[in-house]
Amino acid sequence: MIISCSHEEINLSRALSYRDVVLIASCDTYRIFIDPSIVDKLSRAREKFLEYIGRGECYGVTTGLGAQLETKISKKDLSEIYRIVLRQHAAGVGEYLPREFVRGAMIALAKQLSLGYSAVSPEIISVLVEMINRNITPLVPRYGSLGASGDLAPMSYIALAIYGEGSVIDEKGVTKPSKEVFEQENIKIPRIDVKDPLSLINNTAMSLSIASHVLYMADKLLASLIITSAISLEAMASPLEPFSKSVSEAKKQTGVGLISKIIRELLSDSSINRSTILQDRYSFRTIPQVLGNFYDVLKFSRSIINTELNSSTDNPIFDGEKCVSGGNFYGIYVTSAVESLSTPLFQALAQSERRVFSMLDPKLSRGLPPFLTKGSDTGYMISQYTMVSLLNRISSLLYPSSIFTTPTSASQEDHVSNSYNSSLKMFEALDLGMYIASIEYLIGSKALILRDKIDYISSSVKRFVKEIKELIEKDLWNYELGKLINEARNKLENLIENELRNKPLNEILY
Repeated sequence: MIISCSHEEINLSRALSYRDVVLIASCDTYRIFIDPSIVDKLSRAREKFLEYIGRGECYGVTTGLGAQLETKISKKDLSEIYRIVLRQHAAGVGEYLPREFVRGAMIALAKQLSLGYSAVSPEIISVLVEMINRNITPLVPRYGSLGASGDLAPMSYIALAIYGEGSVIDEKGVTKPSKEVFEQENIKIPRIDVKDPLSLINNTAMSLSIASHVLYMADKLLASLIITSAISLEAMASPLEPFSKSVSEAKKQTGVGLISKIIRELLSDSSINRSTILQDRYSFRTIPQVLGNFYDVLKFSRSIINTELNSSTDNPIFDGEKCVSGGNFYGIYVTSAVESLSTPLFQALAQSERRVFSMLDPKLSRGLPPFLTKGSDTGYMISQYTMVSLLNRISSLLYPSSIFTTPTSASQEDHVSNSYNSSLKMFEALDLGMYIASIEYLIGSKALILRDKIDYISSSVKRFVKEIKELIEKDLWNYELGKLINEARNKLENLIENELRNKPLNEILY
């Protein structure tokens, strides 16, 4: 995922958004800090918590975990028991997660712990901040979380790294033991103290990190599909009445109005003759409804994830007076936010494939050569096969993880949210979706050039096509089509990074 970075200092004491998480996680140039006044409050909360523990009971501090909650733990045994528990919870398998996902989880965790509900030692948060700022990233296996008692398995690898165990990737990208890197960076390994290890793992920070990357990718995909739709509308000389203000105002859905407005602006100075078509196919005519629905649901999902990032997902919490058990670690809000995108996403991608099919089929393309080639070869034919293959894979990924649940921990935790798997699958679906948008970018631009209508298309579309012109001029007799699709994706992602900073595309972010 291509991301433009800048040099900034970000105060985690302010409200954090999903875009903040992705930018900090992906860019080594950002630095984070927590306001000193917040650190003072955390210290006072910690002192009150320690006073309470001297006389009161607290799950996971004076008791065992899960179904072992009836087991009492002596304070003198806590440190060694916690270390053992972290090792036992580090039950992940598979390849390692991308560095950005792990960094994002550390950012989300530092933010949530800084809210004060966890009553952890401020030193723990300080170490997390130092690890992020110095690009020290724990190695975390990909599979193992249910998003129920938080992301226990993946977060255990982060916790172990904080306590000098396990492996990390240092700022040079070299894998080393955590203890060695901490010594090199002169970071003091904190001692294992009451509640700290539990708060490090009993949260949905990893689900939230991946969900944040999901939303960032969804922003880019929506913007991409708006651009590729505009190109295809020009390439097929489609009527623009479906994007008129009168039509969108009659619908009264926010997304329909916004997408119609953006398309009108992108095509405002087009002079292509569209008078020969009274009413176009659905894949062109219902773009405002399909992409508008995508926008409206995405806006809902953003709100959910932003709220979760600025909430405590720990259990138990300390309310200032006593230790209170609850279920804030249950990741159902994250699950709902990412799985809500399933229908809008598939509809938008399937519609993109239909537009490409129209431009490749000589019976539907309004005069374009078969498969956009003037020879006897297959031209761009197989690019549509690739789209269908991608759609098939995406459809399997969109099967909701939330409808599968099973008891764990001897039925003390008798159903689970699967927020982690929901987020992982949705990220893959969106990543594949970017290839679908890239193929439409390629095909629509090629169709425009073949029609020789470049002087009549809108200035915005002309700018979009100019970015890819060198690719569509390549001779497919001597160039693999797959390479062309990959290069088109790079061009599209770079284009989107720039376009989202300015109107009209940046309006989909707010």
